[in-house]
Amino acid sequence: MRARIRTVVTVGSAAGLVMALGFCASPVLASARSGEAPGAPGAASDWVTGDKDGFGTARGTDSKVWYTLNNGELSEIYYPRIDTPSTRDTQLVVTDGRTFTDRESTDTIHRVRLLDPESLSYQQIDSARSGKYVITKTYVTDPQRSTVLVDIEFRSLTGQRYRVYVLHDPALSMTGDDDTGSTQSGALVATDGTNSDAVLASSGFSKTSSGYQGQSDGWTDLASDHQMDWTYAAGQPGNVVQAGQTALTGLPGGQHLTLAIGFAASTPTRSRARLHSPRPNITSRRWSWPPARTRPIAAASWPLRGGPGRGRTCCSPCPSTTRSGHGTCMRSPPP
Repeated sequence: MRARIRTVVTVGSAAGLVMALGFCASPVLASARSGEAPGAPGAASDWVTGDKDGFGTARGTDSKVWYTLNNGELSEIYYPRIDTPSTRDTQLVVTDGRTFTDRESTDTIHRVRLLDPESLSYQQIDSARSGKYVITKTYVTDPQRSTVLVDIEFRSLTGQRYRVYVLHDPALSMTGDDDTGSTQSGALVATDGTNSDAVLASSGFSKTSSGYQGQSDGWTDLASDHQMDWTYAAGQPGNVVQAGQTALTGLPGGQHLTLAIGFAASTPTRSRARLHSPRPNITSRRWSWPPARTRPIAAASWPLRGGPGRGRTCCSPCPSTTRSGHGTCMRSPPP
């Protein structure tokens, strides 16, 4: 069993995130590396295609997120209502640091499957067109909080060590042109003054940056020389895109992490997004407790009622079955 990891990020009021500095929208010079991101507001925001491969949410009303999948990536996440997209997309970027930089959406062959016909939990398998790596991502929603969890397995097929980055494009409150972004307590945090989101990785980010689309964003940085040179904060409203370098390498010891994307209203009342790993795991057919022979796929964050040997993994009782928190009742896990 992997050691339990807890990361706590506090999302405060918008006033603490927005910084009143302005920049002209000219291209960024390669020598600019840190501080306030230049190029605001960036290119105009748009949306990914409406053709979706998957749609998921939690049962009940405590969690107020709905996620979508398309083209090998996590496309729009809706918060706080099903008619309000609050992200554009979230995907991985893979590079060897010297010769290539890939995006999941364009440089991999995609497959997607529903893990259980009675549960809105999906798995994406993205295989590099080059044959160099394979990414397996499993998605669940926390039934108690407005958080999407992504269990990521990244395997190198060449024996070579790679660098893997999270590329996150917030579009809070149904528009991506008025967000600000920064790093707080190791998490990528974005806000538009009404709503906020935070992106956390179970193993943390070694580098982070928030910039403006097409000018100072992480993809523009990585695509230029296969290196993450910029570590910006985006204090002026605009089309913010965020990047974080993960601990994934594709080799043993660097093949797994859990990503959490949590949402909260930007009010003086402070909200916390916590990532606990591991907790109840999802296999292809049911909630189960490790160590099982089946590989643990996706960890549900935050302790739920019950536990190993207690016969429940959920937050509400069920007569003879267990509510998974993802739209169905299933058999209780083995003790």
